[in-house]
Amino acid sequence: MHDVQYYKSIFDKYGGMMRTTQLAEEMIFYPQREKLIADGYVEKIRRGYYQWINPDDFSEVGTVIRLFPDAILCMDTALRYYGYSDRTPGDWHLAVSKDSGKSRFKIDYPFVKPYYVEPAVLELGLTTGTMDGHAIRIYDNYEQN
Repeated sequence: MHDVQYYKSIFDKYGGMMRTTQLAEEMIFYPQREKLIADGYVEKIRRGYYQWINPDDFSEVGTVIRLFPDAILCMDTALRYYGYSDRTPGDWHLAVSKDSGKSRFKIDYPFVKPYYVEPAVLELGLTTGTMDGHAIRIYDNYEQN
């Protein structure tokens, strides 16, 4: 087994999250993967998805944006981001294309609530921001005077 930095560099190449197929392509097989999990370096996010654990990042946002890179933060999540609500939502509210596979949102953690939107209008009002040090896609809070 290689040293921990070797495995971290591979995960970094994939943005910190890898699928089982990517692990196999990088020659990280079940025994190494299970050892990394047991030693607290990697966590299984959902079936087929593994994430390198960053001890300095306690936010779920990194996991959410890596699992759903096509999603746009919306509704209660956006209200909290823009300061219109001081309540932390229990779920991550995500706008996604209505053509997205529904099963990918059936996960135990993090809690997500998808809103299925017509692809033609999905990116209307899209802007970017930063949340807990992560670049995010979010709807803007344009206020008309």
